[in-house]
Amino acid sequence: AEQELRTLAGDAAALLGEPAPKLGHVTVTDDTIGPGYGVPTQDMWSVLKLFAETEGVILDPVYTGKAAAKFRELAPQSDVPVVFLHTGGLPGFYGYAPEAVAQF
Repeated sequence: AEQELRTLAGDAAALLGEPAPKLGHVTVTDDTIGPGYGVPTQDMWSVLKLFAETEGVILDPVYTGKAAAKFRELAPQSDVPVVFLHTGGLPGFYGYAPEAVAQF
């Protein structure tokens, strides 16, 4: 997972015309998985609603939703600017539509 992160960060930096970032301060964690892959959590539903209402951005419940839940937790604690890179996933949202309707 750490090597994949380095590759993605380097590619994103290259798109911005910047050098690849040093990632020694980064911690890779899987604590947002919750009870399992593809199993929504209440925190994830909360952040999906937040992003939809405040930003007009629909996140999927499997990847970006759980990543955004962690982002919401960590961003206020950061002493540097942070960016949430939404990589897509809208079609994944529709697989959870009945549950999403109940949450929203």
